[in-house]
Amino acid sequence: MLGLIIIIILVIVFIFMFFYTNNEEKKQLNDCVIDNYIDLKKNLNNYDIETSKDEKQVTDCVIDNCIEFKKYDKNVNNYDIETGEYIKHGIKVFQNYLLCDDEKQHVELIYDILKPKSGSTIVDMGCGVGEVGYQFKKIDPTLKIIGITNSQSQYEIAKDKIKVFLKDYHYIPLKSNTVDIVTFMESIGYGNLRQLVKEVYRVLKPGGILFIKDFFSHGYTLHNKNWDYTFNYIGEFKNLIKEFKFKILQEIELPDNSVNKRKYSNFVNSNDIMVKHHGYLSENTPTYPCIFVLEKNF
Repeated sequence: MLGLIIIIILVIVFIFMFFYTNNEEKKQLNDCVIDNYIDLKKNLNNYDIETSKDEKQVTDCVIDNCIEFKKYDKNVNNYDIETGEYIKHGIKVFQNYLLCDDEKQHVELIYDILKPKSGSTIVDMGCGVGEVGYQFKKIDPTLKIIGITNSQSQYEIAKDKIKVFLKDYHYIPLKSNTVDIVTFMESIGYGNLRQLVKEVYRVLKPGGILFIKDFFSHGYTLHNKNWDYTFNYIGEFKNLIKEFKFKILQEIELPDNSVNKRKYSNFVNSNDIMVKHHGYLSENTPTYPCIFVLEKNF
């Protein structure tokens, strides 16, 4: 009888230790994921590459649930300091990839792609200092331009050019079905992709346009810690827009020409303040520039 009791006690102890160890391992994994977005393969410019299906699911969960405290880390993106540096060096369009070397002509080319109707309401998500919207207004003064930025310093400059909200762009302060065009110009990776697409779908009119110019990845979602920026896996992105019933009107894979990025990268890599916050900007990255013009179906 005593022997049976001892065996039962040993079994209970074994079961307890088994579950305790597993929980500790899971906790350590979750802590590691939250801190590092899963430290897997390293690539240029401090990218984390998601490989296995299980790891991808865990990372997607972390990105979805931890975005509020991971994004806009001032140790990485200190807009109050950096905005002044951009302006001081003659940069008003805060985009790595330009369609041509001149900022004004770059904006005009984007305008030609969009072809907004007279009087259209356009929301620029992550508008920087409002230069794109300002140039749009110069082309067609009837346009209603609205910018959204989370930076106080950028807001102070943009408010003299366009109507601008100092807000988290996950929550657009506009009524549903009231916007003709929403644009993301190298800004969608600062946020939660699903939440942003859902919110944009809400505010767009039926037949409204979602314009995205950004860098995408073939095969994996990438996170650049130096900029706290996510480069979305193209397959996942297309599945999401299909889920929300957006129709692809144009998909333009841009030539990954270093000339188009040289002005921006030269500025970053030669500026001590930018290097301090972000490290050096490599022109050789596992991403490619692309433009999407999407229509809200109804």
